[in-house]
Amino acid sequence: MCIRDRSIFKHFLTRLYNAKTVENILSKSIVLSPPIDNKLFKAPIKKENIIVMKVKGGRELKVLGDIVARIAEKYRDWSIYVIGYLDQRLSQKVREYIGGQRERLVVLPNLSEEKKINLLSKAKIYIHPVKYEHFGIIIGEALALGCRVLVHRFSGIIYDIVSYYGRDSLKHVRKCIATYNDYSDIAEALQVMEDIEDYNPSLCRELVKPFQEHVFKHKVKTLMRNFIEGV
Repeated sequence: MCIRDRSIFKHFLTRLYNAKTVENILSKSIVLSPPIDNKLFKAPIKKENIIVMKVKGGRELKVLGDIVARIAEKYRDWSIYVIGYLDQRLSQKVREYIGGQRERLVVLPNLSEEKKINLLSKAKIYIHPVKYEHFGIIIGEALALGCRVLVHRFSGIIYDIVSYYGRDSLKHVRKCIATYNDYSDIAEALQVMEDIEDYNPSLCRELVKPFQEHVFKHKVKTLMRNFIEGV
């Protein structure tokens, strides 16, 4: 099994949140967390007033203009970037939906891994406007690159981190991760996050160290060894 081929992870219960949900229905499950590349934890961090938002299509595209308008009103001196795997049709829709906000927002579809890392290493905030995506590897990558992240309240990332570090870690989690209930709440949730003092990119990076690539490799080796010994 090639552990660098991330397509295989679609066949695993990839997050503790998902695993616990399935356990309630079936039986005990094994958690294999898809890895965050080790190089992200070594990448230099130099923060600027940049907000990055990833879109996938669907309803978040239709409300994108309103989201950007609300953010642009509160963050007048910030640059806002929209990224994601967007074909020509979706890229055009993004530009249509942002309408009059084009001067404030840059659409960067289909970024290479290197350019994505470079952008997130400069961004102070990453917004994940995809409801009910329990983790989303880019959320972990953004944290590893020192971003504060804004996710839907049902995102599993908080559950995963607190399950690993314990409930005492919540006070640190809240400094790096904020949540929204609906798309209309995003700008307000951002303001709450900005009001929290002691933003520390190194703390955000520290929170996701358990999901590093070498940790994943160790888990896979242990899992396979235990399986072979049990046969």
